[in-house]
Amino acid sequence: MADIGGTNARFGWVAGPGAPVSHVRKLPVAAHAGPVYSVAFNAAGNTIVSGGADKTVKVWNANGSLSKALDGHPGLVFSVSFDAERQRVLAAGKDLQATGWKLADEAIVPAGGKTRAP
Repeated sequence: MADIGGTNARFGWVAGPGAPVSHVRKLPVAAHAGPVYSVAFNAAGNTIVSGGADKTVKVWNANGSLSKALDGHPGLVFSVSFDAERQRVLAAGKDLQATGWKLADEAIVPAGGKTRAP
């Protein structure tokens, strides 16, 4: 499970696949500089992506350590997800713009333009 949010709280918990609740780990308090609006797991359940008001997307290992910080989205990040097939992370915001990054080299890739909803 992952749950991150709150204007000031900026907190989160991570439990690996099949882990009992007693093995929940807390992500760093300052995960983002501002509210965190979205989190998602990859299909394997060993990587988490988060997006927030600071216009960044961050990729975390399931142990809670930061793997990558992805810049380049033009606005607040309200939605994040993994594209397992293409090994990339996707983000969208209130501005309805979508941004994608290749996980291997953090390069920005076309994400299909505008979204229908943040």
